[in-house]
Amino acid sequence: EVFFEDAVRVARILNVTLTSRDKNDPNPIPMCGVPIHSIEGYLERLLDAGFSAALVSQVSAPSIDREKTQKGGMVERKLDRVVTPGVRLMAQSAGGSRSSASSGGGVVAVGIESGARQASIAWGDPSGTQIWVMESVAETELVEAILLREPSEVILPKDIAGKQVSRKLGWVKDLERRLAPNSLRFRTMRSDGGGRDFSGAQFALLSLAGKRASRLFSQYIDEVTVSSDLFSREVILFDSESAMTIDTTTRRNLELLQTARDGSYEGSLLSVIDCTITAGGARLLRRWVVHPLRDRAEISARHEAVAVLLSQFLLRKEIRNHLAKVPDLERVAARAELSIVNPRELGALRDGLDALRDIADFLKQFEHFNTVMSAPLLRGVFEELSQECSVVPSLKAILSDTPPIQVHDGGIVQDGYDSEVDSLRRLSQETEAWLESFQQEERERTGIASLKIRSNNAIGLYIEVSKSQVERVPAHYIPRQTLTNGARFVTEELRVWEKRLTSAALELQSRELEIFRRLQIEVKQAANELRSLHKVVSVLDVLSGFAEIAEEQSFTAPVLLAEDATLEAYGSWHPVLRRLIGERCIQNDIALASDTRCYVLTGPNMGGKSTYLRQVGLLVLLAQIGSFVPAQQMRFGVFDRIFARLGASDDLHEGDSTFMVEMREASNIVTNATSFSLVLIDEIGRGTATGDGVALARSLLEWIVEQIECRCIFATHYHQLIDLEQSLPTLRNISVRVEEIGKEVVFTHVVQSGPADRSYGIEVARRAGIPMPVLKRAEALLRSILSSEENIRIKSPQLSMFSEDSTVSSVAGTPIFGNSEDTMCAQSSLASDIEKRILSVSPDEITPREALDFVYELRQLCEFNRDE
Repeated sequence: EVFFEDAVRVARILNVTLTSRDKNDPNPIPMCGVPIHSIEGYLERLLDAGFSAALVSQVSAPSIDREKTQKGGMVERKLDRVVTPGVRLMAQSAGGSRSSASSGGGVVAVGIESGARQASIAWGDPSGTQIWVMESVAETELVEAILLREPSEVILPKDIAGKQVSRKLGWVKDLERRLAPNSLRFRTMRSDGGGRDFSGAQFALLSLAGKRASRLFSQYIDEVTVSSDLFSREVILFDSESAMTIDTTTRRNLELLQTARDGSYEGSLLSVIDCTITAGGARLLRRWVVHPLRDRAEISARHEAVAVLLSQFLLRKEIRNHLAKVPDLERVAARAELSIVNPRELGALRDGLDALRDIADFLKQFEHFNTVMSAPLLRGVFEELSQECSVVPSLKAILSDTPPIQVHDGGIVQDGYDSEVDSLRRLSQETEAWLESFQQEERERTGIASLKIRSNNAIGLYIEVSKSQVERVPAHYIPRQTLTNGARFVTEELRVWEKRLTSAALELQSRELEIFRRLQIEVKQAANELRSLHKVVSVLDVLSGFAEIAEEQSFTAPVLLAEDATLEAYGSWHPVLRRLIGERCIQNDIALASDTRCYVLTGPNMGGKSTYLRQVGLLVLLAQIGSFVPAQQMRFGVFDRIFARLGASDDLHEGDSTFMVEMREASNIVTNATSFSLVLIDEIGRGTATGDGVALARSLLEWIVEQIECRCIFATHYHQLIDLEQSLPTLRNISVRVEEIGKEVVFTHVVQSGPADRSYGIEVARRAGIPMPVLKRAEALLRSILSSEENIRIKSPQLSMFSEDSTVSSVAGTPIFGNSEDTMCAQSSLASDIEKRILSVSPDEITPREALDFVYELRQLCEFNRDE
């Protein structure tokens, strides 16, 4: 139940009925509520909407005497816990909803030292035992580092050395606008330093800021879970060298977790490759996607495991069938430690642990056992699964086949486990039998055939008689309630049995609760075992999912090369596009190595340049998370980073133009890319004047090729850049092939060697529905511009902006701007071309409008030459 203004808000969000308490009062209290057995689902919806909720429960036991209970009195309640968008710890049945598991979330805490320009961040899953800490994060990189963790909540210190941490600080403002509303939490560090000892030797090695971040993280978890008896946490220093960094811009542009257009999950890479079954597997896959590996041994181990699972269909089918029965083991362990795990969850835990043991037993009898165990990663997984969890015997002995959600619903303990429970259940059954006998006796004694024995929560057991039979009721019947169609009575004998039944029910409930609490403690003591199982189950789930998608989509095993930052893929395709359009998806090749480090990609809009760039980025990412790849053949070396700058838009919050956003993204690339990086750039410099854009695009391209020396694909409409192939030995031109069949233009989406000869922008405009007169005019203007450029363009040697011997005046002794003789020759050539152009037109065969366009064309040629 929810009251007052909270009820009004909750009723609207959850779409439940808003009612009120004390409806006869002049100012009734607004109220709404939901069934307690489905509270978890409603809480998830509130948390998804960005709200937090405090859960308060009744702790005083109900009275046996119903009349005393009805007289009122204060009911004792206590705060159980607080659920927030980042700290959910909700109940989840076997194979339960994975929507929240496959989305981001969690908590990030920030630690800052007084006077320092650097900070530390700590993060982790509230249901886990590990806290990851990143040290020495510069203020300029702090927001990006936090956002990469995809937090639902960020905990900031209220003050540092007495100085308040204000929302007005630049980085705090930037962080707040990029997070969901109400995601920032300001907390004061407790005087005891957070009140927790941390396991793991790495905590002692942390800086003061790192320790503060760790303690602030744990302090917040303790606060919202209302517990000081939580599991200990191990601090792990995040090693940026072990994983590839994927910044938020690249994550968005490659559409790893959501689409760039509308932010939806469907259409993202994750939506296509996620074949996981368990909630833990879904969370692990998401982490792998945003943190690809750089360690060769780990990458190879994952590929080897996927290859084995792909080759063993029967084993994979058995694994996936049984994983569907496994609940979220990590979350069950955390809820057990908080003493909030319910009977049905423990029933799902029992069944899930049984299913895992079945997987291990099946493998032992499997004919290809040695093949499976030859993969080190799978060997470690199956060795862990073969060990029975210590809590399994108790779960099997105590719990009934279908335990209830709520403890007070009864039926938790199975028959035969506890003699007291069995005795109280027999008493309840005897009472039911007595009530049937009593009803029959009273019907015979009174002659009222319609007399019935019933009960409700308000008055307990009662005798109900219809209105027409009330006159025949014996004198010893005590009236309890008058109805429109009848009346209700009790007798002393009925009261005695009611108390007996109520007492037995309360004793039974109390006894079952006692047994269940003992079982909760036993599960809590086995929490670390459950978490160890959770890790291997999640790994097995993801790897078997990789094998499943490889079989379904014909992915192949990539070959890991000794040379870093090498990429060769033949017959490759974009996995999301393939899912959408099937076999019509075009396959393309890519070969980036030491002799060809950079491609300049030209071609029309709608030709598929952006798709090709994303495809190349996804090939590398999939290979380095351990998946097979969408290609007929692929060889690759390890990349340290992927940068993808594909398109841009203005930033209204910061007042940044499209061009400023482009330049910031380009700055990130030239600052952080190394020779082992993969850089994918599409249309840099388009947000400013053409001259500036060409100059910047060329300058950036030269810097990437000559100074960074990374692997790069540079897509552009600036055809001036294709000449760089002559001066930069490791640069090659490629293009998207277009075929003209009569007047029809066909975009083949095939990438070929050599530059594109034109951009076909007018053809794209035609397909977009631009009116024909506008297109005709554009065609005429285009002919004029192309003719001018062809006839007066002075070819000058390429300049290398970063070459030490380049000068403003000359390159290799050649004048940059030419001489007067060159100019005269150009003018003479122009006059000749104009004459040819006039003679090529038949005045009798052109329309008035075409003649007018022709005059404009000639005039533009003359004006262009005069300006030159």
